[in-house]
Parts: sequence; C-alpha cells; structure tokens
Amino acid sequence: MQSTSTIDCVAQSEPDFERAISCYEAALVSCFDLTDHKSCLEDAVDELKRLLPLYNAHEQAKEIAMQYDPARCHEFEIVEHELPEDEFLLQCQFTALMTQVTAGHVASIWEELHFRN
Repeated sequence: MQSTSTIDCVAQSEPDFERAISCYEAALVSCFDLTDHKSCLEDAVDELKRLLPLYNAHEQAKEIAMQYDPARCHEFEIVEHELPEDEFLLQCQFTALMTQVTAGHVASIWEELHFRN
C-alpha cells in the first residue's frame, strides 16, 4: 500500500475515488493467481486487521466500517457460491477489510474522501 507508485497513483486520482481504488488492483487480486488461495487470504485478512487501525481515523471511517463489516459475512452464507464455505467467508472478510483499509489510505493521502453515500 505504501509503495511510491500506489501513493502517486492515488494522489493523481483526486478527487475521483473510483479511479483511486483502481490504484490498489495489484493488492486486490494478489491471492487469486496463487495455488494456495486460502492460505494467502488468511494471511491477507490478518495483515488487513493489523493495518486497519492505522487508516480508520478519517471522517467517513465509521460509515464505511458499518457498510463493509467483516462480521456480517455470515449473513451471506446462504448465497449460492462455488467456493468452500470457509474460503467464501475469508474472501468476504478480505473484501470488507480491504475496502476499509484502502478508503482510509486514500483519505490519508487526500486528507479527506470526496464521496458521500
């Protein structure tokens, strides 16, 4: 996340939040090309939980956390999917945490976020 290219990409994207999120594409897909997808997701979820407190001080952090709450992943267990259930829940947690961390990282670079839900 703290690579110069990512920071530059996010800075140059302001105020387009969707464009800024695309700067994290490499991180978003990093586990998909690996044969040990589940282990990668487990490590990524642990790392994102560690990073989250560093990036949740911005104004919209609480609102984003409520919309992308990894604890709510169990609500989606009834959704039909092709992954084993534990891997599906890890993927959901990864998505929720990654959304929170990337939004916070963007806010740390822009000093605010330029969207409202």
